[in-house]
Amino acid sequence: MGIEAVVKRINAKQPASKILLLGILPQGRRKSDSGRVMFDRVNALIAKLSDGETVFFRDHGPALLDADGRLTAEVSPDGTHLTRLGYERWAPVLDDDLRKLMGY
Repeated sequence: MGIEAVVKRINAKQPASKILLLGILPQGRRKSDSGRVMFDRVNALIAKLSDGETVFFRDHGPALLDADGRLTAEVSPDGTHLTRLGYERWAPVLDDDLRKLMGY
């Protein structure tokens, strides 16, 4: 509800603004890890705020996962924080979204 309130406030004060809501990045090694399951639920709620016109949602988590949906130690040594490789995987998809929203 807090994220929704912030989005509404921004839209009210700056209706021409575009908002990019980023999904919470994956936590835990496996799809079934409790943190990952919880964050997936939160991301599903945040995604519903997207209207495709001024509010956009993007889950960049898949860029960090291997083919089996695992968050490997090469990307995140502790299952939460990213390594340089993790940021190198994340940066291009984030950059692409920002460029699209900014019209580049």
